[in-house]
Amino acid sequence: MKKTITTSKQLFFTFAVGIALLAAGCANEESTQAPPQQEKDSSTLVDLGNVKLDISELPFGADTEGETRTEGKAIATDTIGLCNGIEAEVSLEREQLPATRTVKQGLSDGSYRLAVYQSNTFKKQIGFTVSGGKITHLERLALPTGTYDFYCCNDKVQFDEPQNKFRVEFDNAATGLIGSLKNVHVSGVDQTLNFPMKHVGARVKTRLTALMPFPSDVQAKLVSVPNGALGDMVYDIPTGVYSATKLRTLDFPTSNYAAVADVYDPGLKANLYARESSEYRYVLQNTTLTNLMLHFTSTGELYRKAMNAYGSVRISSSKQYMLAGHSYVLRVKLRPTFRYLFQDGTVGYLRDKGNRMPVALVLNRHLGIALTDSHIGTDYVPSYTSGGVLRGNWSVTGQQDNDHFFPLTDWNATITTATSGAHWTWAPTGTFNHTNPAYNGSKGDKREIYPAFYWADAYREEMKTKCTNEGKAFDSNLLTQKGRWFLPSVNEWMQLLKNVGFSNPNSLFAPGGVATGAPISVWYNVLIVRQAFIVAGGAPLWDDTDPQGRYYWTSTEGSTPDKAYIITTRPDWNFFLSDQKKNLTGFPITYTKAFRVRAFVTFSNTAVHPHKPGSTEDGWGSDPDQNISGDDFEVDL
Repeated sequence: MKKTITTSKQLFFTFAVGIALLAAGCANEESTQAPPQQEKDSSTLVDLGNVKLDISELPFGADTEGETRTEGKAIATDTIGLCNGIEAEVSLEREQLPATRTVKQGLSDGSYRLAVYQSNTFKKQIGFTVSGGKITHLERLALPTGTYDFYCCNDKVQFDEPQNKFRVEFDNAATGLIGSLKNVHVSGVDQTLNFPMKHVGARVKTRLTALMPFPSDVQAKLVSVPNGALGDMVYDIPTGVYSATKLRTLDFPTSNYAAVADVYDPGLKANLYARESSEYRYVLQNTTLTNLMLHFTSTGELYRKAMNAYGSVRISSSKQYMLAGHSYVLRVKLRPTFRYLFQDGTVGYLRDKGNRMPVALVLNRHLGIALTDSHIGTDYVPSYTSGGVLRGNWSVTGQQDNDHFFPLTDWNATITTATSGAHWTWAPTGTFNHTNPAYNGSKGDKREIYPAFYWADAYREEMKTKCTNEGKAFDSNLLTQKGRWFLPSVNEWMQLLKNVGFSNPNSLFAPGGVATGAPISVWYNVLIVRQAFIVAGGAPLWDDTDPQGRYYWTSTEGSTPDKAYIITTRPDWNFFLSDQKKNLTGFPITYTKAFRVRAFVTFSNTAVHPHKPGSTEDGWGSDPDQNISGDDFEVDL
């Protein structure tokens, strides 16, 4: 007997779900999407006689409906080195969508098979088709009184009745559906039972974020290690256990990544640039995360390196599995990574720090910058008296103080001259021979005469005290002896500008080599600079609440006795070079309060690292040198 049944209709919201691939994401980006459209909810009523099954197809991610978990909570998070100077923070999350979109749908067009079991013994099966919202089943199924288990699958799933198994091949991971309803008591009373059909596979979408604009063309594909994915999925009806009988190597087609709304990063207090894959990729349930990788194929450069030169991004080192019907987002936060100088005199990446404590951000082979501003007690502004008004002075002599000065009309020489601030801070010969002997000798020892120079060594004392309090052994050459931490020159600040700020110091050259006397500014990447400091427990080079930024003294002196050079770092992406009076007495406190000292350190006589070559922090021996702006040293970019 042939009977036609129409589908029931109710109001519903579309539910869109996805397994997205990406590093470090945030709920804000989801809120930028357009609100879901209201549509009709549907299910499919199959009349078996004294039992009616109201069958619905649950969309991917419908399992999140009504959950109270925190949105964006990562299932697995890892930090992975991609190549020298670039790493990925990778997190896999269940995609959180509005509950209004997690409603059931009617069955898709196609063929279906319904099997009935009693006490794990096969009793009956019927087939039916769905087309245009209508179904046709082949016969009426009248069951005698008893308790039964009902199973249903679509034509993407093979039903092996003799073996009591359902089998789904990998190619059907996106479309295979299986549903079950167990321990149903059937009697002479008509009853209608809700019967959900669920996807056997899981789906993944990737979202990339970066601290600078992506190249115009971004492409990547999801792959696996050899035989790293399940080739099929078999459901054993008597035991209720899923298993696989074969493996396969994944190599999905390349996906294009389109620009999407910027993603807010609460740690950086800023929006990150974002791209998202153009489609979902589907795998079978129980696929292990650690076997899957994202491989970039485009040649455009991000952080000064072609993206196809990055190593593959392994989704997770976790042994967790992807679950049936779940929709995931893989968030991949691509960021430059830097080496740090640790308290024991070694150099390496934070991911390898172990019990070591970072004390400086490495700028090149021999130079680092302190992670925080120098201070004495609670005083961050250099001063020549304790407890008095903080003047922010460079010196109080009113005379030439260095053995070499730079004309204020030729800033090119100021920028390019490589004399280290260590010479002007600690070498007695770096101080001009004054007639007043109290002004001579190492400036770093003379708070009353050279406050800014004296302030530079305060950071060393702070780090030594911190190590002592925390019981950490430290390199005495680095933290006990004076002379390694100093007030940096303009040229040394340029190393931060180009190697961390991703900028070009040449833009600070005055036209024709003649300075106008007004500050000259250049763009720099404040996101990367901020991240480089805060991930190591440091502080950025500005106060977000003060638009004037910070004024950092350099050790470079101008050609008039009352001038020295300062670096101004602001959160509005502007980096300034200018000159300033060395003695700020009389200037308003609203201005002088922003003067700071950020000490630099030389570690050329320090061991590079404790690890063997070939580790993730293999010193500089096996890393290729880069020649940036004519400075041939290796940088971690």
